[in-house]
Amino acid sequence: MKKLLALITFIIPPVLLFAQNNVPDHINNFPNYHPLIVHFPIVLLLIAAAMQIALLFFKNKAFNIAVIILTVLGFITGLLAATVFHAHAASTVSPQAMELFESHEKFAMITIWISGFASAFKIAGLFFHKKWIEIIAVLLLLSSAVTVSIAGHHGAELVYKQGIGPKGEKLENENNH
Repeated sequence: MKKLLALITFIIPPVLLFAQNNVPDHINNFPNYHPLIVHFPIVLLLIAAAMQIALLFFKNKAFNIAVIILTVLGFITGLLAATVFHAHAASTVSPQAMELFESHEKFAMITIWISGFASAFKIAGLFFHKKWIEIIAVLLLLSSAVTVSIAGHHGAELVYKQGIGPKGEKLENENNH
């Protein structure tokens, strides 16, 4: 299990970064990879939170390992979505859209920090079998579920209400960042 966790944590992200630069032209037609990556942390962190709540009521080592993997992957994919695959709103968008974009980024960064701490607590729980560690993990995962939901809602508003992102519209050129 430790080898699988190491593989997921240290091997897959560099492979994804390498693959980003070596893809067929029809895939390179995407103006930004953010929408392709950002849905992973949303789903992973929501499921991890629900599963962590269940762990408060029954002990199951395999279930606990699954929560750890989901939490760590949620953290990593969130970090990738906010950094490597980050979309930047064009400076020409309305002030309201820019305010919404900044709020979206703020909640995304809060999610990354919280899910990072949740990952650390879940991993610590493997070595220190204390109930308080699991309770803190529940609180952190519930917090990350809330913040990732808010960030996702703001992201949807940017796309569907403000028109930022579809077909690369109202986005800065990625080569500028």
